[in-house]
Amino acid sequence: MNSYTGKLTTVISRNEDFLIAILSTEEEEIKIIGSILGVEKGEEITVYGEWATHSKHGKQYEVKNWERPI
Repeated sequence: MNSYTGKLTTVISRNEDFLIAILSTEEEEIKIIGSILGVEKGEEITVYGEWATHSKHGKQYEVKNWERPI
């Protein structure tokens, strides 16, 4: 399982605990999707998951677990 640490720069959509957002890492910006509750724009998080390609929305990172770095 891959991991990325970065800042949430954009929240695209939120529905209860499901989040679609842009995570800005030191190297790139990635679209993340998954069950991420209690995180707001501007926070730094580490996400763990796998890359997937959606037929309509393209390449996105499916988050399985996440945490706030210490």
